[in-house]
Amino acid sequence: AAAPAWGHRASVPGEEDAIYVMGMTLLRGLRGKQPRPEAGARLLQKLVDVLEEEDASPSYFIGAAAYAIARAKSEKLLERPRKVAPLLRRAATCGHVRALHELAGMHEKGIEVRKDGREAARLVELAAAAGRAGKRGRGVAAARES
Repeated sequence: AAAPAWGHRASVPGEEDAIYVMGMTLLRGLRGKQPRPEAGARLLQKLVDVLEEEDASPSYFIGAAAYAIARAKSEKLLERPRKVAPLLRRAATCGHVRALHELAGMHEKGIEVRKDGREAARLVELAAAAGRAGKRGRGVAAARES
């Protein structure tokens, strides 16, 4: 099997999960491996960057990768990125319920984003609907359809 071409989409069916697991293994030092947070974040970021492509569609693993980088930054495992709100937005776009909740809290308190109670309430409502939909990878999309 050939390695994915990083200049092209990393989200070939069947590869997103492998890229995510490898990135998390490096980021957190899972499976008895020594943590290499910067290397793990770089790999996960390549997966997140897929959302910038013209024909890209949100997926569970892209959202989970964005959330993992944001959490690692919040836990001070990484120095970069400086802000986590853009990563949480990307994760929320992919239906990541925890990202929606954290982004709502940031809007409620005005951390990295403008203080906006209505936006916070909207995000909490989306998270609740996505959680009820219970469709992995389609949380927000499924909630919007109902």
